[in-house]
Amino acid sequence: MTAHFMQAPHVRSVVHGERTILLDLRRERYYGLDEVGTRVWALLSSGADVPTILAKLTEEFDAPAERIETDLTALLCQFADDWKVIQKVEPASPASEPSALTCTMTLIASVITLRLGGLRRSLRLAEWLGKRTRRAAEPSSDLLANVARKVDVAAAFFPGRALCLEQSLALYVCLRRAGIAAEFRIGAQPYPFAAHAWVEYHGELVGTSYDQVSKFVVFDRLLESY
Repeated sequence: MTAHFMQAPHVRSVVHGERTILLDLRRERYYGLDEVGTRVWALLSSGADVPTILAKLTEEFDAPAERIETDLTALLCQFADDWKVIQKVEPASPASEPSALTCTMTLIASVITLRLGGLRRSLRLAEWLGKRTRRAAEPSSDLLANVARKVDVAAAFFPGRALCLEQSLALYVCLRRAGIAAEFRIGAQPYPFAAHAWVEYHGELVGTSYDQVSKFVVFDRLLESY
């Protein structure tokens, strides 16, 4: 009962009154959930783990806790094994802070890739590298700040041009390779024209301030377009 599940990517759901209908696009089948099943599905979709779901059901439904636990276990087994509409989520590994050497080498690689391959190929490579890593646990603000500082130091001693674009791309790759779901941003303003690159994590800026980016409008889904 300590497992964590998530909705399978090939399953869609719609709520009709107090009931939910699931559509399995892979098997091309429909499944119907009653009131309790609908509540369990909503909690699963919100990211709740099994102990949290059990606690919520115990609070909301007038039934013995042992009976609720037994029924919940059976329902989750049906979801996962018989219907295959949910899948188990492996626990996230602790976020590991990249070394100064890693940050320096990543910055050098970012500079070279941007100069030789251009922005389009560099974004495509960065996205590919970011997708091939396992998601890590929630990083601390100190870890994010430390990685940004290492990239800044590497840029300060770099014998050439390593400005916001090169630094942000390197920071993005370093964080992604550490399993941290960072987001790469490029923004622009029309007059006087200016552009700026930076990195965010869950909407919070990493290694920069809002004063530096507030005047820029962000290009939407820049990496996903590649």
